[in-house]
Amino acid sequence: MLGQILPWYLLTLASATSAGAAGLGNLNWGREAGPSPGVSRNLENISKAASGDLSAGKTVAKAVKQIHLEGVLPTRPEYAESDQALRSLDRVLLWSVCARTAAPPLAAKCQAIARAGVAKWIGKYAQPDGNPINESRLLALVKSIDLLIPVMPDTERRAATGWLRKLIAAGDNFNRAQAGKEKSTNNFETWRLAIRALAARTLADKTVLASAASLLTAHVRENIQADGSTWDYHHRDALHYHVYDLQAYVEIAVFAPEVLGDRGLGEVLHALEFLRPFFAGERKHVEFVHSKVQFDRDRRNAGMAHFQNENWDPKQARSLLRLARCRFPQIRPWSGAVVDQEYEPVIKLVAALNGDL
Repeated sequence: MLGQILPWYLLTLASATSAGAAGLGNLNWGREAGPSPGVSRNLENISKAASGDLSAGKTVAKAVKQIHLEGVLPTRPEYAESDQALRSLDRVLLWSVCARTAAPPLAAKCQAIARAGVAKWIGKYAQPDGNPINESRLLALVKSIDLLIPVMPDTERRAATGWLRKLIAAGDNFNRAQAGKEKSTNNFETWRLAIRALAARTLADKTVLASAASLLTAHVRENIQADGSTWDYHHRDALHYHVYDLQAYVEIAVFAPEVLGDRGLGEVLHALEFLRPFFAGERKHVEFVHSKVQFDRDRRNAGMAHFQNENWDPKQARSLLRLARCRFPQIRPWSGAVVDQEYEPVIKLVAALNGDL
């Protein structure tokens, strides 16, 4: 299998317009100048996983017309339906990577099921509502589109890029309706800008990218405090929400870093460093004790584990720190405990492409 994959990947790298693109799409998929054993191993694992899906007939993505996550308890059936459908996007993304990196004939098979998954989502979720908490998990779909654009027929490409523009516009409309409210300052805005940045870079839209950069400059200045804490950390009295904010920033830092710029990247690093003593167990924080948000209490009363008035569990930062290590090698000395095999295959590939094995 490895002998089949590596030549195709070498060709992919040779066609890269920059080391930052890794030849896969407009997003910044990695900075490796050439193939490495870690990259090759992860590509092989992705091909094996995709082959397993094909053999088992697990090749149909789920999709929903509306997403019901924000403000909805997980015990509600509409939450469960949305969550299950959004989870299928992780598989669409894996098939999309396979479509661009596997050897024939597997690449063609992956391309077919990945394109079908994208078409199903943009067809059914045709009118984004702009709520960035609901739509944050659509970043996997944005990344899939980025990978597939070069192999899409014109009609599909126009549909996919048109949908990305609707996603950006819906987020802008949602934000305008929140002017002067908390949602224009907190994690809602962080995720809105993450969606905007990755969608704009996928589209190679310099105008939208420039506006995203300007908006992020103002947002980072307002959101990240002098000590590295975030507005949400204080408003919710929870490291849970500090991590949630940073997950959006880190998506931008890895896949569209120029939108943050050197100063913004420095501020995000400062906010990551704020976590260090809590992650290392040197400091403790009892979560949500003084939260100003009723829904936090509703989730605590519903028995949700991460919303109890208990010490923050450093395991909640695993996914954040695993991806952050790709852009911020400064945190690698204290975050090594997160490096293991317990991640989605594409996350492990991105880490390998960024030299963090």
